[in-house]
Amino acid sequence: MDVRISSLPAGAKAILQDNPFYVLGIGCLSTLDDAAKKDQEIKKLESLHVVASYNKKTKFNLSGIESPERSVPRFQEALERMKEEQYRWLWFVDSKIEHEGIEYQLEDNWRDIAKTNLNNSDCYDVFLVHLLVGLLEDPTFSDHKTWDDIFSYIQNVIIGNRTKLEKRGGADYTDLEKALLNVFQCSVFNLDKCCLGELYRYINSFSYNNELMENIKKCITREIFNWIESAVKPVEELDRDLEKKYPSAGIGVNAYCSITDDEARTLVHVMSDFFARYWNVFKSIECSLPDGTDIKDSVIKKTIEYVNYSRVKLQHANKGCFVKEAGYFYSLIINYYAYLYPEDYEYNWRDGFEACFLDVPQEVFIKLINTGKFEGYRYLFDRYQEIDDYKNASKIMKEAYECYSRFGREQKEIYYNHMVYMLLAADLYGDQQGVEIFIKEFDSSFPYFSLTDKEKQYEYGRMIVDLEPSKKDIVGWYWLMRAFKAKNKKNMSGFGDSL
Repeated sequence: MDVRISSLPAGAKAILQDNPFYVLGIGCLSTLDDAAKKDQEIKKLESLHVVASYNKKTKFNLSGIESPERSVPRFQEALERMKEEQYRWLWFVDSKIEHEGIEYQLEDNWRDIAKTNLNNSDCYDVFLVHLLVGLLEDPTFSDHKTWDDIFSYIQNVIIGNRTKLEKRGGADYTDLEKALLNVFQCSVFNLDKCCLGELYRYINSFSYNNELMENIKKCITREIFNWIESAVKPVEELDRDLEKKYPSAGIGVNAYCSITDDEARTLVHVMSDFFARYWNVFKSIECSLPDGTDIKDSVIKKTIEYVNYSRVKLQHANKGCFVKEAGYFYSLIINYYAYLYPEDYEYNWRDGFEACFLDVPQEVFIKLINTGKFEGYRYLFDRYQEIDDYKNASKIMKEAYECYSRFGREQKEIYYNHMVYMLLAADLYGDQQGVEIFIKEFDSSFPYFSLTDKEKQYEYGRMIVDLEPSKKDIVGWYWLMRAFKAKNKKNMSGFGDSL
């Protein structure tokens, strides 16, 4: 069964749906006088109530695709559109195309031309078949072999060697580039948003560049930003409604403190829907865009604006009974933010939710470790602590210490507190090797402290911990831990949290 034109992929539809030459059933070199004769013919057929017979009289039909509507009103529209010369570059000179010694017909085997080698063919209609079949069969541009040939032809012939192309009536090369850009723009506008970043990467990967390709990339960029702008609108609309009802909403730490449980739940559900629908798209676009390009930096900046906006709204909506529900979706944005800005994860993202409700995948932390980020050890260590997996916590601590030992003085200064925290916890878990490492690395640094009484150690250690110790006072943690351990040999389960 032939495919309806209205059901075609957007790029192919842009070539065929409103093409006046296709509607009129004439070649692209036809004049307005030729078209006027066809108009008179369709009027005569209409008076006889046999308009459908026109399709059998013209050879300009495409096998496999339903013929366009051919009627008096459609012909009148087509006559008007013929003034737009660019359409001549989007249709064929004749209903038969000679290529490599074989004759192909639009009504029969025209698609078979796409199976031949395009190279730098002297026949533009051969290129047009390749383009149309590519848009029909691969509208997402995933078959790079097909599109490599098409973009190569555009670069080498349409832009690089136009003498090979015969002008089409009043249509010049500016009309040709305008026509092609319109086709590609229609394709981009209708692509699944997850494909946009990958298409940008593909277009950007060519060793050559031209104005058409630059315009396609600009089109992709605009489409990404337009989508990002529109994606968050339902959240912003609900936010505005709440702020009208509660003038203090959105101001400081007390935002949404007065809203009802039902309204808080509605806010969380709207945010939940936002991330359930758009989370993977945000990540897909960012991950597929090429590094070192302005668009990647711009997309990250733009998406982070909305991720931060959403983060604040979820934190503010976090009321006791919703902490678990809100925390799940909050975890999604933590994942994305930690992926982009791992160094800010600990300080900017844990506020407002209990750790047990924040489920950042371990892959995020492992990626940090694999890329040389020491923070990854600490975050993964914390994860194992949360689930009481002391064996793996000790393992990560030792791996962290191996990494820490290779640092120079300045790096050690930066990660000192992270390392001390993990070593203290290793002692707490009864990891003798961890204790020995701790004593070797840190006890020797503080010989001038001579407190031996457990009660005094505990008292002094607690005071230092309560004051949020700096590096020089970190030994207070150690005293506190040892004193507490000595006094509570039977029950150590809660002590890790106090650290």
